[in-house]
Amino acid sequence: MSPESTERPSNVLFIFTDQQRVDSLSAYGNDWVETPNLDRLASGGIRFDNAYTPTAICSPARAAIITGMRPHRTGIERNVKSGATIANDYPCYPRLLREAGYEVGHSGKWHVGQPPDAFGVDGEHIPGWFYDADHPDYCEYLENGGYPELRPEHLVDAFPDDGREYQSGAADTRPTDASFTSYVTARAIERIETYAADPDTPFYQGVHYFGPHNPYYLPEKYYHMYDPADVDLPASAVKETFENKPWTHRVQSRMAGLSDLSLEDWRRFVAVYHGWVTFIDDQVGRLLEALEEVGVADDTAVVFTSDHGSFLTAHKMHDKGPAMYEDIYNVPFITSGFGPSGHVEDRFVSLLDLAPTFLDLTGVDIPDEYDGRSLLNLYLTDGEIEETAATETEGDADDTADLVANPDWREHLTAEFHGHFFAYEQRMIRRNEYKLVLNEFDTAELYDLAADPNELTNRIGDPAYGDVARALYDALVRELASRGDPFVEAPTRKLSQTSAVGLDGYDSED
Repeated sequence: MSPESTERPSNVLFIFTDQQRVDSLSAYGNDWVETPNLDRLASGGIRFDNAYTPTAICSPARAAIITGMRPHRTGIERNVKSGATIANDYPCYPRLLREAGYEVGHSGKWHVGQPPDAFGVDGEHIPGWFYDADHPDYCEYLENGGYPELRPEHLVDAFPDDGREYQSGAADTRPTDASFTSYVTARAIERIETYAADPDTPFYQGVHYFGPHNPYYLPEKYYHMYDPADVDLPASAVKETFENKPWTHRVQSRMAGLSDLSLEDWRRFVAVYHGWVTFIDDQVGRLLEALEEVGVADDTAVVFTSDHGSFLTAHKMHDKGPAMYEDIYNVPFITSGFGPSGHVEDRFVSLLDLAPTFLDLTGVDIPDEYDGRSLLNLYLTDGEIEETAATETEGDADDTADLVANPDWREHLTAEFHGHFFAYEQRMIRRNEYKLVLNEFDTAELYDLAADPNELTNRIGDPAYGDVARALYDALVRELASRGDPFVEAPTRKLSQTSAVGLDGYDSED
């Protein structure tokens, strides 16, 4: 990597949010929301513009991260609360860190079907998709701090339908420090302080927030931080027609229930969502300050990302579901403490790259079973740069460059989906400015993200995109076949017949 990263940090802080859009951060160009701490992290590290989740649903994405393997391999393809066995079946990175002598801690959302201690991780088990206001450890935190437990009378200004809807919100009138989000941060800081007290033992600490996932129950300060009147809805929220789109998109839109609500409610969703984003950013500031206070900031790698994005009214949808748009698959991804400083990286990276990166940073061997790659391989080392330069003709090598991209990095990226509220299989490939989505028993989708960044026009069947469709289709099917993905093996899906998936007029190479 660059000269700035010749010494790898001893510790790792992994900050992980739930259902956060790329465009929710000012570091990614949002000039409306305040996220100064994540901005600072990005300015001192790497901001990844083309980072993707392997699947846009909580448990499968989290299981993929912890095992380093795609959902169809782990068997966790939809949300789970219990009954999983991945800690027993796969070389999960937390246990490998523990076996290598690391302290390994966790605070916040878990949601992979087994408790943290099954993976060799210290921390409370909060198993569900949303936080448990009656969790014993949270109640103990409230009692010790002199804060009241959360009760219905503490929630005011609810919307819509008095807060009974899945996508609802309400202001929590208790002190900010009484919130579950503040509790997650406090427990993480306590563990960092404990771990840092032993300078001879390095640590990994995960901090997994439940937000900005709906429903939106926030301290009053953040709930009212942004004015809905100032919200510009996503372009696709207004312009989406679903013409030439899979039927599931219409189903997902109807299930979201947005058509029953006013545009003012839509804007309020967006405003409150960003209030939660700023709330989490303030928590990030607390975590970074804690590293400074215990004297390990300069020896700690920090990684920030999210399990997937959110529709948040885009394409007339909410939450996530069987529609592989950028809104839910492209995720914010920022690293600091290793690699170049103030760099923007546009090559494709995946949440599957997290496990090998954490192991590589800590000097632990990366299992061959992992599907991702260490981010430390994005750039050539000094020795590799010299070797490359020696094989090039004079004038071709840039001997002044501090940062040289590894030419052996991936040129495309794939993702999968297996269902959320109902079972539904999808596979996606993203290469250059194009994206192809194969849908189970329905039309395929092809988007030109350079000409159509809001993914409003499905180019499947457009002769002008025939070569693009064929190339992406063949590349995706080859990759699925090479890794034994059952999507391509199932005879009912007839992927060798492109007409069966909406690629009328284009034949595959086989």
